[in-house]
Amino acid sequence: MPHECAYRSFEAEAPENAVLFCKIRTISSLEHLLRNISRTHFDDLISLHVQCSEILFFESTLATQTDKNSGKSSDLSKLRDLVIDKCKIRQIPARAFENFKDLKRLHVTTHNSEWSAMTMELHEQAFSGLNELIELDLSDNNIWSTKTETFFWLYSLKTLNLNQNHLQNIKTVGFSDSLREQNLSVDMNAFRLDQIDEDSDLPEFFISGNPFVCDCSMEWIQRINYLSHSRQYPRVLDLDKAYCSLVHSRTKQKKMIIDMSPSDFLCPYDSHCFALCHCCDFVACDCEMICPNNCKCYHDITWNANVVDCSNAGYTEVPERIPMDATEIYLDGNHISNLGNHVFIGKKKLQVLYLNNTKLKEVNNQTFKGVDSLRVLHLENNKLVELKGDEFLHLNNLNELYLDHNAIVHVANNTFSSLKSLSVLRIDDNKLVNFFPWKLLASSSKSLAHVSIEGNQYSCDCKSIAELDSWLRRDPGDPEKMLCTDSKGAIFYAFRYDVSDWLYTKYGVPLFKEQSCANVDILEGNPNHMYDYYYCKRNDGESSHNESSPSSDNNTYGEGNDSNNSYMSIDNRTCSRFNYDLRLSPSSGHVYSRVEDISPTTPRSITGSCSAKGRTTNETLLKSKFTPDVKRSKDGMRSTLEDLYVVLGGKY
Repeated sequence: MPHECAYRSFEAEAPENAVLFCKIRTISSLEHLLRNISRTHFDDLISLHVQCSEILFFESTLATQTDKNSGKSSDLSKLRDLVIDKCKIRQIPARAFENFKDLKRLHVTTHNSEWSAMTMELHEQAFSGLNELIELDLSDNNIWSTKTETFFWLYSLKTLNLNQNHLQNIKTVGFSDSLREQNLSVDMNAFRLDQIDEDSDLPEFFISGNPFVCDCSMEWIQRINYLSHSRQYPRVLDLDKAYCSLVHSRTKQKKMIIDMSPSDFLCPYDSHCFALCHCCDFVACDCEMICPNNCKCYHDITWNANVVDCSNAGYTEVPERIPMDATEIYLDGNHISNLGNHVFIGKKKLQVLYLNNTKLKEVNNQTFKGVDSLRVLHLENNKLVELKGDEFLHLNNLNELYLDHNAIVHVANNTFSSLKSLSVLRIDDNKLVNFFPWKLLASSSKSLAHVSIEGNQYSCDCKSIAELDSWLRRDPGDPEKMLCTDSKGAIFYAFRYDVSDWLYTKYGVPLFKEQSCANVDILEGNPNHMYDYYYCKRNDGESSHNESSPSSDNNTYGEGNDSNNSYMSIDNRTCSRFNYDLRLSPSSGHVYSRVEDISPTTPRSITGSCSAKGRTTNETLLKSKFTPDVKRSKDGMRSTLEDLYVVLGGKY
């Protein structure tokens, strides 16, 4: 095997199904190249990929076979796929590939468009003899014109790709009958009209309904109607109805062309060396873009967008040779448990980083040093337990931070202090107890637009609950999913902007204790007594409403009607009982509901910071929602309370 060549296959024991990849300086002649390959007895080779050096500007030649009996290229007559990439070719001569009678796919991509002086000419018999050819890719070759018969004799051709060329007149391109009902991909980038007089109308096109694939060669389409002002381009009248499939997208949904940004128009790449880069022959070269193994990389037409997608690639650490100019890096779905120091150092253009679903346990304080341009950071669905405070120290421009669905129990006070530009924070569904957003997010309060903190189990300390409730009224979120816990039992606490209900769920432990909420007296009931809902209306220490608390009566729904069902009044208060009563028997798991004395007025407030606000509800609705004697397991207790809360909150 020539030293420049190597097999690339997922099945090492079946090289006949593999691609022989040959990286060379240049092609002195196609005949010479193929003869050298055939000498190594690859008589059964099916797929060949030849790539020339991007660094050395050597011109390649596809010489015509003059003596059919002298060469050995016929030994590769079984070849079905041939790719010639990055070789600087000025001409494809007549019958250049006629020895490959079984060739199905031919790709010749020179990237001549990067060198405006290097154009490609096609002989009218360049592809003569390729009667079995199905796919021909001649993209990015700086082709300006073709002969009428160049493609006409390709009887089996179904796909012709002429993207990123400079064809002046499509009428001169002749096609065989097989192509007319298949996919013809022609770049319109350089399709300019002769300048049309001011008194003449521009041609008008309707293009919606076509299956456009918007790679980097299609960036022009979004600007076509602006270009028409030069009177060298047609008008597109339904551009607002045209959709594109993206080359790189997390969803398969198409996107409206007018809503796309220039960075959405991407093309894939394996490696790239910029014209002014002089170190690409060396291992450590910052200006050489090499896509890591098992990854997919993309760039826009200006290379301002550089996407490196290594999702689910089997990495256990961050790949070392991620292109230095990467603007988006996707590492989600790998198994990276620890992020060491400086793993992204030098990535000054990095704006979006996905590290979610990586089983990540720890982020070091120097992990994100050097990525000052980072705007979006995904760390959700990992195993993070603690944020010590210095993890995000250098991310002054961070706009979005996703920490949800981890196991975080502690967040240091200075964790978010440097995030002056933060607008979106998700830290929901963790194990936080003492988390005070009104303190921890004070430095970002002006920029924050969305904060999700639900799904944690906050402390039911009265002062903290009141401040959290007040904060939730000002800041967006989903208060319906808020829970709090008490040291003596499990307590469910749900927030709503207009309703805050405390549902006591275990052994009659009071929700509010005298030492933390001295101005609200608490019921002292028995273990089977569910917390009774009261509100007190006071005016300068005097009662404004007077209704005695009911005693045990005949309106109880449930099992039995004994003294355990009696109500206790609040000492020294004149209070009105809430519109409903819920009781739980922990031993049996039975839920009892009781509706009594439905009031037409809505309770307003409670004295002190521990306010328990309620809403009136419909008695029939409540009774039908929670029928007597419904047995629920203890595990179903929480959902029962949530369901009842939704009814009582009146949010339908």
